[in-house]
Amino acid sequence: MNAPAPHAAKLVSGSIPRHLVQQTLPAVIGVAAIMSIGIVDAYFIGQLGSDALAAISFIFPVAVASTSLGVGVMVGINSVVARALGEGDTAKAARRANFGIVFAALCGVVMGLTLWLAIDTIFTAMNAPARLMPLIRAYMTPYAAGFPLSLLIMGFNGVLRGQGEARLTSTVSITYAAANWVLNPLLITGGFGFAGFGIAGSAYATVIGWGIGVLTAMMLLRATSLPLNLALLRTCNLVEQARAIIRVGLPAAFSNAINPLGLAVLTALVALEGDAAVAGFGAAGRLQSFVIVPLLGLSGAIGGIVGQNWGAGRFDRAREAALWTAATASPRSPCPAGAAWWAAGLGAAAALMPVLGWRP
Repeated sequence: MNAPAPHAAKLVSGSIPRHLVQQTLPAVIGVAAIMSIGIVDAYFIGQLGSDALAAISFIFPVAVASTSLGVGVMVGINSVVARALGEGDTAKAARRANFGIVFAALCGVVMGLTLWLAIDTIFTAMNAPARLMPLIRAYMTPYAAGFPLSLLIMGFNGVLRGQGEARLTSTVSITYAAANWVLNPLLITGGFGFAGFGIAGSAYATVIGWGIGVLTAMMLLRATSLPLNLALLRTCNLVEQARAIIRVGLPAAFSNAINPLGLAVLTALVALEGDAAVAGFGAAGRLQSFVIVPLLGLSGAIGGIVGQNWGAGRFDRAREAALWTAATASPRSPCPAGAAWWAAGLGAAAALMPVLGWRP
């Protein structure tokens, strides 16, 4: 077995609560930045008219569901990298990291192609009216074409999270989100003499943001103990590596996709009440997502901690991390942080309501 690089498995020693805080807080900031993209989208697309807002409200659960499936890939990569580092086998971790990034990209290609081929089928099943379909296609076509970039970001973030590099993961998320904040108003509604692309501009901004996020992740990964080195794939047992990721990632993908799939079903039912109801329901869904931002950050943090300690045979520390997470996640737990997480999420959602012109 290879000797570990200095501080390669940095989560196998030290205080578990401290690790949870250090890994969770940057993750919360990153998740909040990504969630804010939906608010920015809704604000500027809303200026295009009610049809555009209704169209993006049909698109929202589909986009979240496809991204949630990608999160499963990231979780699988996070797990296999963290456990290899915990074992002290950095060569194995490096092989898994590099394979994981390529595997994520391939999954993105398959998912993007599936989305593109199934655009009409999906949105017809969701009761989207025929007059909105041109708007939906205008968004979904570039979105599906660029979707592999989204999975690439998740592949890189899975490697970073497996190493316990929460701040670097958050940097990637903030960079991608910031690109959207800047590009959305320009590409959707236009400016400086540029007319804008309408609803398709939101998709273009998303894809460009993904591209910037990928470049950022590649640069940040170079500074870690597991830099990108695709030559390592020559020494990989590709089937074994894929199985290791799928074993963890597939259940995580489907469990993450359950809620947005349910949201898609609800959107189809709300569509029976008219486009205005769909537009309002979609905007409310974006605000609702802020309530669970702290929990999403916590769920992203726990994987690396448990994985590294599990790989190191420190099952007591893995169990302690799981117990602390359960206590922190519940608003009724004796842990004060539990109620604080939920209050923070509810406060963020309430603060954003006036931005969209809503009043309680």
